[in-house]
Amino acid sequence: MSSIVPLCAGQETLLAIQKVAYSAWDATYRAIISTDQFDYMFQWMYSLSALQDQMEIKQHSFYGGYDAGQLTGFVSVEWPIIESNFAKVHKLYVDPNLHKTGLGRQLLQRVFDEAKIRHCTEVRLNVNKNNSAQAFYEKLGFQLLYAEVIDIGQGYVMDDYVMGIKL
Repeated sequence: MSSIVPLCAGQETLLAIQKVAYSAWDATYRAIISTDQFDYMFQWMYSLSALQDQMEIKQHSFYGGYDAGQLTGFVSVEWPIIESNFAKVHKLYVDPNLHKTGLGRQLLQRVFDEAKIRHCTEVRLNVNKNNSAQAFYEKLGFQLLYAEVIDIGQGYVMDDYVMGIKL
C-alpha cells in the first residue's frame, strides 16, 4: 500500500515523473506506435517544461504513489471548467514492475474522492485503442463512451477511446 500525495513542480519531482512515465511508456507503447511517434509524444508530454506547464499553467493536479521514498506511479487530472461536470484524467502510469499491486486503483480512487468533493459527477479519460489498460479501466467500472482520433502534429495522431465512469 503506497501513500498517495499531491505532487508539485519541483525539479526532483518532475524528474521522478519522467522516470516512471518512461518506464511505463516503454513497456506499453513500443509495441503500439512507431519509435518516431514515441519519441515525439514523450517529448511533447514529458519534457520538464511540458510537465511544469501542465502543473503551473494548465493547473492539472498531479498525485503520486510512493513506496520506500520512491515515486512508483502518478496520475494527473484536469478539474472541470464552467459548464462541465466531469474531471479529465490525462495521465495514469505505474512502474510496470508494480502492475497488479493496487497502485493504479489507489491513484484513481484519490481522483474519485477529490472529484466528489469538487461536485463532479463523472471522470473521463482517453486510452489508446490498442492499450491493454482498457481492461483495467473496465474492471473499475469505466465504460466506453466514444472513439476519437486527435491530430497531435508532425503527421501523428492519437487513436483513442474515451471512457467514463459515473460517480
